[in-house]
Amino acid sequence: MIDQPPDVIISFDMETDLGNWGQTYAGIEQGTPRILGVLARHAVPATFVFTADAAQACPDALQRVLAEGHEIGCHGLHHEFLGEANSDTPGLFTLLPEEIDHRLELATDIVAGAAGVRPVSFRCPRLQSSNQVIATLLRLGYVADSSYPTYFYANRLAPYHPSRDDWREAGDLPLLELPTFADFTAPLNDPGAEFLRERDGWPLLRLEGGARFKQRVDRMGDYLRARGLPHFVCLYLHPWEFVPTPHELVFGEGRLEIAEWLWKNSGQPHLAALDELLARLRADGAAFWSMKDFVAHNKEVADGNPGR
Repeated sequence: MIDQPPDVIISFDMETDLGNWGQTYAGIEQGTPRILGVLARHAVPATFVFTADAAQACPDALQRVLAEGHEIGCHGLHHEFLGEANSDTPGLFTLLPEEIDHRLELATDIVAGAAGVRPVSFRCPRLQSSNQVIATLLRLGYVADSSYPTYFYANRLAPYHPSRDDWREAGDLPLLELPTFADFTAPLNDPGAEFLRERDGWPLLRLEGGARFKQRVDRMGDYLRARGLPHFVCLYLHPWEFVPTPHELVFGEGRLEIAEWLWKNSGQPHLAALDELLARLRADGAAFWSMKDFVAHNKEVADGNPGR
């Protein structure tokens, strides 16, 4: 047990295998039961954000997630780009602002119909959000969004209420933005890289293992406290990382070679990494939350009733 354990959100983007690149759901169908086993072993609640496509294609997995007490959120209609680009994905284009409202409403209705409960937590595919997305989420009754790519914007390091003029800045909108975990304590191997993915917490757990990733979490705790910020960790993962990920995909018009960092240590090694990370965080006394429950907790703290 440490003096100031972190608040931790573990979340999973429930989508096609390899996100925009795949067309199958082996990760959701085979990886989800394995993930749920690890979460149950450590009594950790989590949030699973489903694309509408995935909710329709994998109803059994969605219902099992619900049955084991986890939160169902929304991840858009398809795995489509909703806002400002933060990565280089050739041939894929951002939706027009006027397309977003209808598509998010449709996605929300589909996920709600599949789950039997309306989602109130959201994450944009590829963490690409916009003012239009936030405005639509508010209209649809969402209370939490976790689309802020901390590794990219490198400004908001703690939960905040967005500004209506710029969702990336603090304001007074009622929705709570939950920045994703990034590590600013380690030197970059390629500081001139355009997108600085080396800081992004998502692939680091799989690539480095639970013990080393926990060291990053601890160092970031010191980094945040030194700046007067709470130690908050919102980690996003994907079920396709928990099954062996292919090294290439073959389509009717070609063959796509998958970068090594996307498939390395997928399957059982990643399960072991998650298991070790959760065990070490539990030993430190970390508080685990779903997205919606963290919003309720944050409000209690703001109102002077910090139940934990």
